[in-house]
Amino acid sequence: MNGFDSWLANLRLKSAKKNIAILCLFALLSQLLLLTAATPEATAQSIGDDVMQNGGFEQTSGGKPLPWLAMGGWSNPEIQLSSSAARSGVYGIKIETAQTTNPWIAQDVIIEPGAVYDVSVWLKSQGVTGSVGVKFEYYKGQARTPANRLSQYDMQKNIPALDLTGNWQNLRFEVTIPQEAGLVLVYLRMYGTGSVYLDDASFTLQKHKPMIELKTDRIFYYSDAEEGRVEAAFNSPVSPLDQMHAEARIYRESTGVVIATYAHANASLPMIFPFDPTLMAKEEPYRVETRLLDLSNTVLETVTNVVYRIDRPTILRNDGTVMVDGKPFFPVAAYHVRQTDYPYLNEAGINTVQGIVTNNADALQSALDAAQQNGLKVMVPLYYNMKVKENAALTGQFVTRFKTHPAVLAWMIMDEPFSNGKTLEELAEAYRLIRSLDKTHPIYMVEALPPYYATTAKATDILVTDVYTIPYDPISLVGERTAMAKQAAGEKPVWNVLQAMYNPPNWPILPTIQKVRNAAYQSLLNGLQGVIRSMKIRFSCAIPSCGPRSSDSGRNWSCSAVL
Repeated sequence: MNGFDSWLANLRLKSAKKNIAILCLFALLSQLLLLTAATPEATAQSIGDDVMQNGGFEQTSGGKPLPWLAMGGWSNPEIQLSSSAARSGVYGIKIETAQTTNPWIAQDVIIEPGAVYDVSVWLKSQGVTGSVGVKFEYYKGQARTPANRLSQYDMQKNIPALDLTGNWQNLRFEVTIPQEAGLVLVYLRMYGTGSVYLDDASFTLQKHKPMIELKTDRIFYYSDAEEGRVEAAFNSPVSPLDQMHAEARIYRESTGVVIATYAHANASLPMIFPFDPTLMAKEEPYRVETRLLDLSNTVLETVTNVVYRIDRPTILRNDGTVMVDGKPFFPVAAYHVRQTDYPYLNEAGINTVQGIVTNNADALQSALDAAQQNGLKVMVPLYYNMKVKENAALTGQFVTRFKTHPAVLAWMIMDEPFSNGKTLEELAEAYRLIRSLDKTHPIYMVEALPPYYATTAKATDILVTDVYTIPYDPISLVGERTAMAKQAAGEKPVWNVLQAMYNPPNWPILPTIQKVRNAAYQSLLNGLQGVIRSMKIRFSCAIPSCGPRSSDSGRNWSCSAVL
């Protein structure tokens, strides 16, 4: 082969390789495009859309309902796709267990941040010892990864065993999606033992993210407060916000008399304006109204909130100190102690207890009398069956009857309200009812998660945190969360429920007295004004001075001290 032929052959070879490379590149791009096209994308959701897939469990493959997940997989004998569990159609889900494994099924649901959804599931139970309900885990974006988990917004809504009828019943509620969330893992779950049928689940869009997000720094302004603050942020899916403006006013609901107005020129910026709450008549509802308008002054949306001016509870000083018999009182309290233990609590440094949760006035009378006889004050729970608005009549009855009982220290509206699916509206209404009946005693409420501190603080006089770190988190988190709660609560006192229990499987380690003391000192250094000990089942005495007595033979006795 001469030089020219050799050159030509090389040229043809290079050209062929180039063509092959181009073909390979084209093939690779085609595969990538196919993969991208196969990845599910969030579509625009419309009002009334059910964004849960196969909530009736009729779409199946290999005996599994698509796209549902099951605890331990669908080979788990506690969870079955079954025709006997159907409320409608052919199939439903049967969960049955004699162990406290808390079995579940779950599904990823793509959601619209800030929107409101109607959540519904039908269930029928037999012999359930705990509860049946729904749990949410939220995630940023649309990928369920550990890095995207928004664990601070976890919540659940359950029907407790006492309310399970044995017939088909509907668990239904509204949920507002956190602004950061784009996906929620929805669990349908049984807690405890027994059996339950599940069918016809749905997750339906009710309201898009509002155009106006309105809030006030308080709902109930103490009469000595001299400044309030209104804040609003705006959202528009159709028009530029800088071409919109807003107007706000505060007026007395009964008369329409306006006490404050504000004009906001550019809706692309947040609106913040102060007002003078001393202009409000006490215990009268006032409307905080904000309107969003376009360039032609057409009102696009109007939102209102209700605020009140009230006197501070008489036993709660403006520095957060609780007064008992005219003297400062620092509560060192205990949760979950039995009435039969009341005579021994003083030896452990306890002066306050969480009262019994009951709907029986005579039982509460007996418990309060026993506390008084043993020198104990009581934080009285009003959330029988973990309910608030449903207990309005019971709350009114209990507060009216027992507000003068010398053992009463405070009223407890709810435990971890937002983690248990309560709304600010029902908490505020319960607060208003209690304070209208009892001017003396403060209201007390516990919240576990920092994103809810500021909201919970609006419907209570005392904000309480419960930060259980052992064995999962560094104990320094107790002090950090106390500081966060103090900032969220403003002028209101903060108390802490300290971890002092052994209650597996969730809390498998009994904290040492050194660790409990560490948590207490952290809390005090960060502004704590009351300390409570969470003492649950199977908790043995940690203080030598309160060792077993002859009358306590064969039982673990709940007691502890901190300082």
